[in-house]
Amino acid sequence: MSNPYPQIHLVRHGETAWSLSGQHTGRTDMPLTPVGEAAARGLADRLEGLSFS
Repeated sequence: MSNPYPQIHLVRHGETAWSLSGQHTGRTDMPLTPVGEAAARGLADRLEGLSFS
């Protein structure tokens, strides 16, 4: 039986130099730090096999 309620997945952006210093990035496209990149790679495993519409 399928679940009548939708699943919601919340994902926050990864760590950047600005997020480390407490600066608000807004719409600025900042590169991830090595820690942020590692977190993104770890998230890929958790989202594997899911499809989003």
